[in-house]
Amino acid sequence: MRPQLKLEEMTPSRLLNSFISLDVEEEIKHLSFLNRVEETLKDFNCECQLKHFKPTDTTAIYTRPEENSHTATIRQVKQSSNPFAGALSSFGNTASKKATFCLNIDNQLVKNITSINDDFLFQSVIEVLYVQAIIMENIP
Repeated sequence: MRPQLKLEEMTPSRLLNSFISLDVEEEIKHLSFLNRVEETLKDFNCECQLKHFKPTDTTAIYTRPEENSHTATIRQVKQSSNPFAGALSSFGNTASKKATFCLNIDNQLVKNITSINDDFLFQSVIEVLYVQAIIMENIP
């Protein structure tokens, strides 16, 4: 490894924060679209975002909620046959963060979806993009 290079862990929140947020005018323009996406995916327990990112041929990205090392350790102990697992039942039960489904507003397909008026078609396309984003994230 070269000493002049600095490696940093890429967390889901760091990735999402590296994308460009919509400006105020864009937010207003796409508010009803984002509300429709959120309504479509309300049963999937995820937060929906709309951002600018590259490559523009990527329609959407799905990120799982982050888990700090303390929470991960408690989860692993609870799943094991450790006799102390029962004592940990009161820890780590805070409300879990939601996963994030982030659509790329620079993608031509996403731009086209913003103008779909047919509810059935809209829901179908958004759900397909959601599943594709999950597959890209390698979630079983």
